[in-house]
Amino acid sequence: MMNENLESNESKQPSYEEWLALASLGATRPTDYDLTSSSTKAKNEEWTEEELLLAENISFLVNKNSAGLAETALPLIGLHLFNYSRENKNADEQQILYELGKIKKFSDMEKEYGDESNPLPTVGFELEIPQARASKEMRGVLNSLRVNNERDPTGMLEINPRYSYSPWVAGKLLQEVSKAGYIRNVTKIGQEPVAGDLSLHLSFGVPKGLEATKRLVGMQRITDLFTYAFVSPERIENRKTNTSLMVKKEHTEESKKFKDEKNSTDDKQTLSPYRVEIRPTEFRGKSSFRMIAEAQLIMGLYFSQLKKDEEREIPEVEKMLSQIYLKFDDEIRNLFAEYKLNPRQYDKNNKSEAIITMEPIREEQLKPFSDEVFVEKCRSLITEYARKASLTIKDQMSKRSKI
Repeated sequence: MMNENLESNESKQPSYEEWLALASLGATRPTDYDLTSSSTKAKNEEWTEEELLLAENISFLVNKNSAGLAETALPLIGLHLFNYSRENKNADEQQILYELGKIKKFSDMEKEYGDESNPLPTVGFELEIPQARASKEMRGVLNSLRVNNERDPTGMLEINPRYSYSPWVAGKLLQEVSKAGYIRNVTKIGQEPVAGDLSLHLSFGVPKGLEATKRLVGMQRITDLFTYAFVSPERIENRKTNTSLMVKKEHTEESKKFKDEKNSTDDKQTLSPYRVEIRPTEFRGKSSFRMIAEAQLIMGLYFSQLKKDEEREIPEVEKMLSQIYLKFDDEIRNLFAEYKLNPRQYDKNNKSEAIITMEPIREEQLKPFSDEVFVEKCRSLITEYARKASLTIKDQMSKRSKI
């Protein structure tokens, strides 16, 4: 669940540091920077030219001190410093630069995750909010701080930051977006029918040359598993999207890893960047930081298997990930068979992509989302295999660094 703080953890779950120790690829960990502060609160006051001027000044300051910073971390750094300066109105430039030194750890993580030996895909999110909430000053702040956004034809403002290599950067940026006030008057998503008021999608960059549009069956099972595990019945019942999974080229750009990646095809369509998008995301009852990290790890398993299916030359770590994926996929199949679930049965358009239906969700489609035992099985399965992927990657990268 993405609640007011975006990352409240259940007491029985591992602590942030315990999970980060598993999810981090190396030694870079923001141990002295509080990612789970309960002080994150949405700002409900009206914005003025003062905020816009502040954003422009912060943007100038970040640009002036951007040497050595990962480009993909700059939107997060800028928005964090904007929020910091709003809360600390008397902070001078030296204090802001000190705060930049603390948030710089996320830039280090981007560089770590952006290493060419890391098999995990890039990750991003799209957040849609009613345009009525977004004044010209609020949009101007996003533009000044390099946070991509646009007006949606359906009457929503779509905040779609560029990709990140690290899930922690994406999660922290999502937190900062909430803290700035773009998510307002929402307290506990997952316990209220807010689908028409807020929409969150997760995206993952497809490796070069893979034609994922022809291989969506396995991806759909993964999407179904995440949806059952982390989305509330209210979200499913009230969401505006017809389908839970899409392949998109809009708002997609080449990452450095994509440009450098070897491929086994001359197909121009698959040599241009595109992404898969999990659409009804919500992550109820779990840390948004942790869930984004788990989703990225699971997608790393899936893409490794697709590469193996195409008989590509892949490194040892991806061979190992592909084997883990096969076991993971078998467990998903068995779980869904046990509960007699069909693919996409919770989708409003669950017959054919060519048939658009907007019929109300039926009661039987919502039942799995309220079955606490089933939901916990889905969550446990994701966590188990995300950890296996994480430990495999860390082990292989450790061996590589010793060569």
